[in-house]
This record gives sequence, structure tokens and C-alpha cells, in this order.
Amino acid sequence: MKLNVILLVLGVFAIQSVLCASKAEISALTDLYQATNGASWKNNQNWLQGDPCQNKWFGVSCYLGSVTEINLNANKLVGTLPQSIGNFPKVVEYVLSENKLSGTIPSSLFSSPASYFFLTSNQLSGSIARTGTENKNVFDFEFSNNALSGSIDFLLDYPYLSLVNLSNNTFSGTIPNGITQITSLDLSFNRLSGPLPASFSQNNFDELYLQQNQLSGPLPTLQSGNLNGQDIDLSGNQFEGTIPSSYGNLIKITTLALHDNKISGTIPQSLSKITNLQLLTLENNQLNGTLPTFLQTRPRTTNFHAENNFFSCPLPAWCSPAPTGNGACAPCVDPSSLPLCCSYSNNGCQSVAQYRCAPASCPAQPGFSLCGSRPVNSCSLCAAPALADNPLNSIPVV
Repeated sequence: MKLNVILLVLGVFAIQSVLCASKAEISALTDLYQATNGASWKNNQNWLQGDPCQNKWFGVSCYLGSVTEINLNANKLVGTLPQSIGNFPKVVEYVLSENKLSGTIPSSLFSSPASYFFLTSNQLSGSIARTGTENKNVFDFEFSNNALSGSIDFLLDYPYLSLVNLSNNTFSGTIPNGITQITSLDLSFNRLSGPLPASFSQNNFDELYLQQNQLSGPLPTLQSGNLNGQDIDLSGNQFEGTIPSSYGNLIKITTLALHDNKISGTIPQSLSKITNLQLLTLENNQLNGTLPTFLQTRPRTTNFHAENNFFSCPLPAWCSPAPTGNGACAPCVDPSSLPLCCSYSNNGCQSVAQYRCAPASCPAQPGFSLCGSRPVNSCSLCAAPALADNPLNSIPVV
């Protein structure tokens, strides 16, 4: 009988030992507590008392004696993350958002086995290092509202990334080519520049936020695999060219924001296929022509803004200036009043035809090739400048 009791006690002790955190995990948690002023946390219940798994330290989740989650969201952490923050061999998730964490993110964090990182709304700075020891099985990066900088090429190191939010930082450089697996990408309010990578055409974005950067070149070609009906926001950049007619295949999106760019051409009628569209913003571009009919029949079902473009007069009554309409597409341009700003040739610039058009919007003309364009109020000069500038030899087309 006594032997059975002894064996039972030893068994219980062995189980408890197995369910206790390792010394390395306890040391790493202690480092975190001390480095972030744990004594002043909003909640530090049971911290530094016994075993973190057995005593249930606040914000620490365990499974079979291993730390699997550290969730100290909005808990008044102040200070820097210790290098030992990655010393948890079974951790799945770090939730450290809405604190006052500062300094750089230790490289050890990305070498941990965690798949989910939430560090939004802190004061973190510096670049995200590429060490070659990163855990490849990361699904979610949430680093918005910090002061992080440098390149975002580190995204290439995580082939299973699906959700990325790096908004409201100071990341710079170009968006890397090859991040084709991401379905929700928020890079808004950074300092990214250059054209978009060719690989964007392979992404099935549910959400894409690139607003308020310095991106340029043509608008991206996007796939029609938007399953959740979310948002596309490319506003506040330097995109140019026309709106791809293929955007009409994004039938599930609810927001398409393209305002404050250098987009020209007309609004494609194909956008009428986006029946769930609730917000369409095109203001402050160089769009021209007439408004497509679907906007005239759906002005109240779509929140539409297209002010400060070059739409032809007369405008539809509903978007004309007040008191007739809401002013959503005003002002308009009388094509006959536009200066001659585009030069075309059908014989190597020996015979030049100049067309009236909106600034920086020289349309293709059958049988003619574009010689060039210059700012409004100045006609283009081709190989025969005298001929090009002579209104008697021009053929204005309205």
C-alpha cells in the first residue's frame, strides 16, 4: 500500500514537472518583464511567481508545459524587446500591440516558430533584418503604426504569408517582385516608390491598400479572385495611364479608390459589373470624355467622387455643380476650348495633324502615330517644327 502511494506521488510530481515551463522560457519571460517595466504594467498578475504555466502568469498561454502564446496587448509595456524574446520553442503567436515598445525588433523574434505577429501601434523603429534563419511558416505580420524603415524585401523570406499590414511606417524602396501568395496587403502611408512588380498580376487580393506612397507607372492588372468583397485603394500616388477594363471583373469588391493620381483616359463601362461597389473615388486625376451610363443610373447606390478631371460638357445633371447636382464630377471641359496639345504623324512627321485634347491625354488616332505632347498652351514640335506650329497645316478634331 505504501509503495502504491509513493508511486502515485512520484507520478504526480513527474506530470507536474512535464507541465512546467523550461528554464530558458522562464528566463526569457523574466527578461521581457524587466525590459518593459513589468512592475508598472496594467496587469502583471502572478508574474515572477513560480512557474508561468502552473501559476498562469497573465497573458501567457501554455500547452503541455510549453509557452504557446504571449498576449500582452494594450498592457502598458514600456521599453525594448529583449533578444531572448524568441526563446520559446513552441510559441505560435505574439500579441504585443498598443503598447510603448521602442527600439528595433530583435532578429530572434523571426527565428521563433511563431506564425502570427501582432506589434501594431508601438514606437518600434529601424529595419527588419534578414538573417537567413527566419521561420518560413509565418502567416500574419501586423506591424502598422510604428516608425519602421528600410526595405520591405524581407517579405520574400516568408513563402506562406497571407496577411500583411505595414501601414503608417516609413518603409522605402520598391515593392519586391514575387510576393504572390499574399491575399491582404496594406502598405499605405509609407514612402514606397517605383512601379508595381509584375507578380501583382498573379495575386488574388481580397484587400489591397497602397494609398499615400510615391508609387508610379501603370495601374496594376488585378485578378478576379476577390472572394470576400473588400477594398482596393491605390490613391495618393503617381500612377498614370488608363483604368484597366479588367477591373470590371473584380465583381466582389466594395471600394475602388484611385483618386489623387495621374490617371487619364475614360472611365471604363466595365466597372458596371461591380454590383457591390459602394465607393468609387476618381477625383484629382486627368480623366476625360463622357461619364459612362452606369454612373448615371446608379448615382445613389455608389458613393462617387470624380471632381477635378477633364470630363466633357455638358455633365449629367446629378453630378453637375450645385444647385443642379452634387458636383461629384465638376468642373467640365468644353473640348472646343482646349488648346492644340497633341501632334500626330502618318508620314514620319512630314504630315502632322494636331488634335484638341485634355492635358497629358493624347488619345490614339487610327492611321496616325503620336509624335509627342507638351504642356497645355504649347503645341508639340516634331521633325518639322514650323509645320507643326502652323495652324493652317493642323487638322483640329473635336
